[in-house]
Amino acid sequence: MQLKDPTPSGDVPILALFDMDRTLLTANSASLWLRFEHQEGRLSRLDVLRGLVWLLQYKLGRMDMGAVTERALALSAGHDARLLEERIERWHRQMVRPTISRKAVGRLEAHRRAGHDLAILTASTQFGASLVARELGVEHLVCTRLEVGADGLLTGRVEGNMCYGEGKLKMALSFADERRASLEEAWFYSDSYTDLPLLEVVGNPVAVNPDPRLSRHAKTAGWPIVRFD
Repeated sequence: MQLKDPTPSGDVPILALFDMDRTLLTANSASLWLRFEHQEGRLSRLDVLRGLVWLLQYKLGRMDMGAVTERALALSAGHDARLLEERIERWHRQMVRPTISRKAVGRLEAHRRAGHDLAILTASTQFGASLVARELGVEHLVCTRLEVGADGLLTGRVEGNMCYGEGKLKMALSFADERRASLEEAWFYSDSYTDLPLLEVVGNPVAVNPDPRLSRHAKTAGWPIVRFD
């Protein structure tokens, strides 16, 4: 199906929701983070390999996200959030910024001209995703939020839901309620089959650089398939 142009929202708010990895970015930010941490000596080659295996399982939808998240969060507990932010700022400049897709930016601008409410929805945390949102001038960010204690240290817990799978759908519904908008009129751009719960609810689902399972599903459902490489 051909990708149609966004129509002006008029008096009714229309949401334009974008996944981040392999959608707004041409790469997966988690793999870039693994590479960055390895280059700076904080991860061994075995750590990187283990992380890449997790990412492959994530892409295939065969990961126990709860178990993996619990393990990762346990490792983060006690880390200084301010120092982490400084590292992530450096990582963003060096590795993330060059992967921002010009075609995705063009699509963002088309929705902005139409008066739509733009938002990034991502399983990534607020630390990295907020920099992408700021870079692209996207006001709203719905993401996984790591809890920071009063002492400025990570607690090893997530605030609320993980923005993943059914959790992303719940968070999108809550965001739509806040904006007094309907997901039936919304657009959602994603590369991942794990986002199927939300893709099946919005009125305008778009498969961007889709993984094999999402590509097959999109073809069967008659959804637009685009490349933002």
